[in-house]
Amino acid sequence: MELLGADTNSDTKVESTNQEMEHEEEELEQEKEIMKEEIIVGINKLKRRIWETRIILRRRRGRPRIKWDENLQRILLRKRHTLQTAKTLAVNKKEWKKLVYGI
Repeated sequence: MELLGADTNSDTKVESTNQEMEHEEEELEQEKEIMKEEIIVGINKLKRRIWETRIILRRRRGRPRIKWDENLQRILLRKRHTLQTAKTLAVNKKEWKKLVYGI
């Protein structure tokens, strides 16, 4: 009789340890999910910071720098063209070469 009691007692111990292990595994899975969510949130915050960042610099002394589009408009005015006509000419390679190189 003592052997039977020992077997049932050990079976309950095994079942309880199995349940504890399953519970620990579930907790680990939950922690992994939480960590994944935190990483995603962190990445989204980083993306937003990058896109919304404004660089604050002191204004340089002297003449302001010429922007690319302003320079392009000046060149087009010298050649007696507008930005719209330049865009339409840019579609055709031969016409663009005529505009740029004056061929």
